[in-house]
Order: sequence, then C-alpha cells, then structure tokens
Amino acid sequence: MNKYTVTILLCWWHLGAFSQSAAVTKYITEITSIIKNNSIVARQIDWAKYEKDVTDLSMNITTIDSCKPVLNYIVKTLRTNGDKHSFFIDKPGVEKLNTGSVQPKPVHAQLFDEHTGYIKIPAFMSFNEQMNNAYRDTIQQLIKKLDLENDITAWIVDLRGNTGGNMWPMLAGLNALIKDGVAGYWVSSKKKKLKWYSYGRGMMGTGKFYKIKKLASPIAVLIDSFTASSGEMTAISFLGLPNVKTFGQPSAGYTTANFTFTLSNGTILQLATSYAADRKKKVYKDKIIPNVLVKDDTITADDTLEMAKKWAKADPDK
Repeated sequence: MNKYTVTILLCWWHLGAFSQSAAVTKYITEITSIIKNNSIVARQIDWAKYEKDVTDLSMNITTIDSCKPVLNYIVKTLRTNGDKHSFFIDKPGVEKLNTGSVQPKPVHAQLFDEHTGYIKIPAFMSFNEQMNNAYRDTIQQLIKKLDLENDITAWIVDLRGNTGGNMWPMLAGLNALIKDGVAGYWVSSKKKKLKWYSYGRGMMGTGKFYKIKKLASPIAVLIDSFTASSGEMTAISFLGLPNVKTFGQPSAGYTTANFTFTLSNGTILQLATSYAADRKKKVYKDKIIPNVLVKDDTITADDTLEMAKKWAKADPDK
C-alpha cells in the first residue's frame, strides 16, 4: 500500500464511510426531540448515555430506511425506563392503516336470558375515517337492534381479548349505553389533566346516535389479561358509573395514552405521553383490577360470563 492509497482511505473515512448521513442525523434528532418533550419517562432517561449509544449505533448508517437498529434501541430505552407501550410503525404499516386494508374481527351481539344484552368488542386498529365510522356504526346498530326488539334490563360488554388499536370508534359505538359526558382524563407526567369523552373524539360525532331505552341499566364489563391499550381505555370509560361492575382477570397494564407523531419520512411514532384516569380521576398506571376477580376461564366453562349474567339479573347494588 503506497502513500496515495493511504491518503485515499483516510479521505474516504472522513467523508462519511463511518458517519451517518445528514438525513439520518435529522431523523434521529427529530425522534429524540419528540421523546424529550413528550414522553412520560423523559425524566428517567439517562440522556448522555442515550446520545452516545445512538451516535455509536448510527455511525455507519447512510439511509433512514436502515435505522431499525437505532429505533430498536430507542424502544428498548423507553421500556427500560418504564414505558412498555410506545412503538414505531413503518411506512407499509402506516399505508395499511390509512387505506383501511387491515380488516377487523367482527363485533358480536346477542340476547341472554330474554332481558340481558351482550356485545363483544374485538381489537380494532385503523386510521381510515370511513372504516372508523363503519366500526362505530356497527356497534351502535347492534345495540339498537337488541334494545328495540327486546325488553333489556341489563347489558354485558365483553372486552376480553381486546388488545387495543383505535379507542375512539369503540367509545363512540358503546356510547349508546351511557350518557354523553366526560369518560376519563389523560394525566401527563407534569400532572396536567386533559378530558376525554364517552362519544370519542369530536370527529366521531355526538348527539345524533342511538341511546338505549333504560340508561340506568346495570352494565357488566368483562376484562382479562389480553385486554390491553385501547381495550383498557374502553373499559376505563365505564369505570366510576354507579351501574357498572367489572368482572374477570386483571388487564394487561398498557394504560398509557399513545399520541401519534407522524415523522418527516412518513413513519409514525406512537409515544406514551400520559396515563389514563377514569371519570372520578383515579389514575391507572398499571393493570385494571376487576371488581369481581374470577379465576382463569377454561375452554369448557366461562365463569366470568356466568358471574356477570348472574349479577346483571340481580340487584346491581349487591
């Protein structure tokens, strides 16, 4: 190797073979800034270590699409410091959610014991307005049909297995069962409270949807260890009402609000920015513990449902 070869190699080194591109630097700086200013665990993160580790990991990265090791590190850092809910959505994932190409499981409703209405709400994730409205309307229509065709005196809302997604269509659909109003709060790490409503976001509509004939009817809400994220938020929207009781197993404990930050390259950071609180301002930083704790249901028996049905038929104050 002659001196000219050595000079060329040194120039290659300094010109970026072992340094990130300006686009990568901007992208990572954008993410870091969002987390510093909004994350519920921002104060717990060792930012000096974070900056060093991110710089080392991104040293040879020249394109944003190759940043996955850095994104994995960022998520791991959030997890280590107490945030188990935040995550990134890549561009193909964002496209699927925007176009509504991810089909949800169907909502199921039926009548029990002549006077008990039952509705099961599965996980639902979409950014597509048409699909969100259709999901909301399906829940409303199923409740309306049961209520108008029968003399229903109690309801069971089954959120078991609901791993989350978009809470607003769930809330707006189930709003048929309760009065309009504040259903909960987002509580930031700085103790600031932001109200959220039983009919979902304003865009989900209010004042024009069906309400059941007997709004004071007892409502049993079923949860389990797979009730997570927006499934838990939906459960929380019922908590604090005098006619509501929860049954089942403790929920998954993803009770933080994930705010959607659309990044400059079209990817999304779903960042936990606050904790959920119910209408009585009780904050949930972990699992929801049901009022009636039931042992794990087996394949052949559904003790949670049977206990809820028994309670719904009896005096709800007992």
